[in-house]
Amino acid sequence: MVPHLSLSVIVTTIEPWPDLSHILDVLHPQVTAFGGEIIVAASDLAAPDERVVVNTPRVRWLRQRDATIPWLRAWAVEIAHGEIIATTEDDCIVADNWCEEIFRGFALYPLTRAVTGLTRDAEPDRFDVSPGLRPASRWSSIAARPAAGNTTLLNANIAYQRSVFPPVTVPTGWIERDLNPRLLREGGVVLHEGMIVDRGSRRGLPGRAVRLPTGLTLLEEYD
Repeated sequence: MVPHLSLSVIVTTIEPWPDLSHILDVLHPQVTAFGGEIIVAASDLAAPDERVVVNTPRVRWLRQRDATIPWLRAWAVEIAHGEIIATTEDDCIVADNWCEEIFRGFALYPLTRAVTGLTRDAEPDRFDVSPGLRPASRWSSIAARPAAGNTTLLNANIAYQRSVFPPVTVPTGWIERDLNPRLLREGGVVLHEGMIVDRGSRRGLPGRAVRLPTGLTLLEEYD
């Protein structure tokens, strides 16, 4: 029987398998507290040609070689069990209360179909510092309140009601090209400033552990 969870958090990556501890260590206690799951969807050089899912107590790992971010995100949504599905990416730092603010956003706006927050530049060369009071920047999910003329949402910091997705198959690119613009046009997205993600201005994690050629070490670490 498929479990019904309150929250699924999807982390996508197409980099050679990075050290994801900067995001997983922050996410895990939050997601656990809300009765949820973390899904890492990755396309690394050592991944198999056919897609695989490895379940561990802390994380579900989706892997397939040569997959794009939209493909990985769609695949992850298809297998997610959460009533709320939140998305972020490997070069992000989520706030310690990110999950709490997701639920707060939906509680404040019970009729909304998606909640997004501020996505800001992380300090250029450090991923281990407190965010401080840096303003929103070019990474911002949206510059101001959602408006019909703004058709851009960053999937680094957005949470959806499960009901916005098809019941079975999610086509590749449908989230980015169809769902997000439609939700914005229809006023189905609310900006909740409490949802904060700090995003690096470049891929990869400078100053952290050497990048791993496969996910095996991470799989063992989060088993």
